[in-house]
This record gives sequence, C-alpha cells and structure tokens, in this order.
Amino acid sequence: MTSATTRAVLDANVYVRASVEENDVAREWTMRLGLSVRGHAPDVVWPELTNALRNLVTGGVIARDDALAAIELVRRLPVELHPGREIADHALDAALRHGLTAYDATYLVLAEALGATLVTFDTDFVGVYDRLELLT
Repeated sequence: MTSATTRAVLDANVYVRASVEENDVAREWTMRLGLSVRGHAPDVVWPELTNALRNLVTGGVIARDDALAAIELVRRLPVELHPGREIADHALDAALRHGLTAYDATYLVLAEALGATLVTFDTDFVGVYDRLELLT
C-alpha cells in the first residue's frame, strides 16, 4: 500500500452511490481510500447513510439485505471518523452562513479544518468551498 497523498471528506451520498447504485465515479473514490486518498468523515455519516438506505428500502428500490450489505461494505472502508461534537459550533455557523443543512455543514467544516477535498454529489456546496469535487 502506498502512502495516502490526498485528504478527502466523502459525503454520505458518495458511499450510497458507490455501494448501491454502483456509480463508477463514486466507486473510484471509495476504491482509492487508503491508497492515494486518506478518507475522513464526520460521525454523522452513519445515520445519514442508514437513513438513505432506509429510504431506498421503503421506496422499493432495494431489499433490506442489500441495504445491510451496503452498510457492511462501507464499514470496511478505511475512513477516519471525527466526532461532530468537536465541530458543532462551527457547523452551525457554516449552516447559517451558507444556507446548508447542519449535516452538510458538518462535512464542510471538517473538510475546511483538514484542508481536504470535499467529495459529493450535492450541488448545494457549489460556490461554498474551493476544494470541492462535485461528482455527477
């Protein structure tokens, strides 16, 4: 394994699209974790991931077993989790300043604190952060 060269905060939507939709761009980012990318996430990633999978199950898009498999797949990825309580005050300010949800602001504030690339499918971050990797 080579040393990680890029710090990245991956939004929960990247994990969902990589594990459930098998989106090529999302999968590429997750496959680079631990190799050329050092992955980071706020601990809110788990409830967000679980909620997205719940919506897919209740919407009839995937089966419960598929959602559980996605959770296990993401669980195995080498991502350093950061407690939201340590950045909650900054996340509140960022949410108010940029009109983001508190959840999204947590990803933003973590990326800013780490000087990391923020990887997401969420267009709400456009124009908010200069190290944004907006996936399509």
